[in-house]
Amino acid sequence: MLSERLVLGTAQAKPGYGVTIQSIQQESEFFSMLKVAKQLDIQWIDTAQNYGLAESWIGKNSEFHFQVASKIAIKGSDTAGLKKGVEQSAIELGRNQLRVVFAHDWEESNPHDRENFLSLQSDYPHLKFGISLYETSSLKDLLSRESVIPIVQIPFSVLNQSFLPLLKDCKNLGIEVWARSIFLQGAIDYHSSRNPFRDHPDIIKLADFCKKYFVTPFQVATSFILSSSVDKFVVGFESAGQLEEIVRLFNSPKEFTNFNELVSADLDLIDPRRWK
Repeated sequence: MLSERLVLGTAQAKPGYGVTIQSIQQESEFFSMLKVAKQLDIQWIDTAQNYGLAESWIGKNSEFHFQVASKIAIKGSDTAGLKKGVEQSAIELGRNQLRVVFAHDWEESNPHDRENFLSLQSDYPHLKFGISLYETSSLKDLLSRESVIPIVQIPFSVLNQSFLPLLKDCKNLGIEVWARSIFLQGAIDYHSSRNPFRDHPDIIKLADFCKKYFVTPFQVATSFILSSSVDKFVVGFESAGQLEEIVRLFNSPKEFTNFNELVSADLDLIDPRRWK
């Protein structure tokens, strides 16, 4: 069911997120999105300790009873510091809501940091501890571990399909996969005057594809994600109305057999870490 796969993203509560996305600066706006999400039967929220006031706002509106995945920084933290981070998120969110904790900076951390984080599972058996990744090489390393990581979050979109060959291995090992940046943080929106990539050759190629099939880039993006085997996908929204529109697109996907035509190899486009 869509309501079980679609996760409400909250990175837009952090100023400066994305390229075409307006940040949410008022709790009342955030509340309106949560209310509509609950009406649409969305069950999960994805957030992080560094997403502005997102955790606090979710906690203040805990009557909606969402299940929440949050992220904590692990670089340079000992076990006691990591436990403090988990407890801080649990308190902010309301203890009955936190279900998943992702390591937010796994690829910047050292082996000792990583083992400290993974050791938390024994202290919090009611939570899942997972990894938020950027690199396919990192996922390959995780797949080779003797102990299986229960859940990972990856950047995955019709323009960035680099993780696609690894999804089957994840499925075989029982690793739950969450996709993020499915709209490439707004970069696929070639209509937006705020988009600095609108004249990029790969965005122009996407625009030509959309014109050929009489669809929007968001229809292509949602159709691609639904055709994949990812378990959940995180989607951010600027407003309650936009959330309703995106859900409508997810409920009426288009069928394509040529998504591979849209793959971009330009890391300056598909890796948001390079945008700043």
